[in-house]
Amino acid sequence: MQMEMIDRRSSGLPMLFSMTIFSSACLLFFVQPMFAKMVLPALGGSSAVWTTAMLFFQTVLILGYLYAHLSVRYLTPRAQLVVHLCVWALALAFLPIALPQGWTYDPARPAAWQTLTVFALGVGAPFAALSATAPLLQAWYARSGGPSSDDPYFLYAASNLGSLLSLLAFPFVAEPLFGVRMIGQGWAGLYLVLGAGLLACGLAMGGGSATGADRPAMRTTAGPQDRISLRQIGIWLGLAFLPSSLMLSTTSTIATDIGSFPLVWVIP
Repeated sequence: MQMEMIDRRSSGLPMLFSMTIFSSACLLFFVQPMFAKMVLPALGGSSAVWTTAMLFFQTVLILGYLYAHLSVRYLTPRAQLVVHLCVWALALAFLPIALPQGWTYDPARPAAWQTLTVFALGVGAPFAALSATAPLLQAWYARSGGPSSDDPYFLYAASNLGSLLSLLAFPFVAEPLFGVRMIGQGWAGLYLVLGAGLLACGLAMGGGSATGADRPAMRTTAGPQDRISLRQIGIWLGLAFLPSSLMLSTTSTIATDIGSFPLVWVIP
């Protein structure tokens, strides 16, 4: 009987984690065109504003990944759950997402700094919390003992699917059918639901006092001698610049020659 209960619990873990990481990715990639749409009347659709907005999102995304990495490496599983739920709860103070109250554009000040400020105050905390969720959930599932817990990267596919559907849903479904205010309220409601998913996933991963540095490594095909060289890291960093640069240059050209609206940012 006990083994049956364990098997039933383990069989439901992939669905729980997949749905949670799918929801997180949907919210993460939906909020970018949503907030860009909100600030468009105030900041305008110039190339400088768009490039600065992407700088903000990419920087916060990397910081979120760094927080997730350090959390998994140095905190116990229970501490990871508590800290991330606190980060999630802190972002609730910024919901529903909207322009900061009392903020107005000042033509005399640099547009780049004003863009960074309004994005940080308007969407910074929720975006940071969401950006760290996907890598944390993958690490938590690796501890859960569920099916394929030694190779949890099927969750990455669920995350990518959520990202793609969310990017398409904004210009084709949400924007034509609902106003920005209603979209923001719906987004806030889904963010609340995500908190329940995070709690369930955190409890499913189990407790314990071992940190990531103390736990045995997951199955890997690379041996201890296959250390990553600085040259490899440099190549990866260089290649990472290419798609971002191509996307920014393409969308900037389209926005300048045709017009600024979220669809031309979403498709590339």
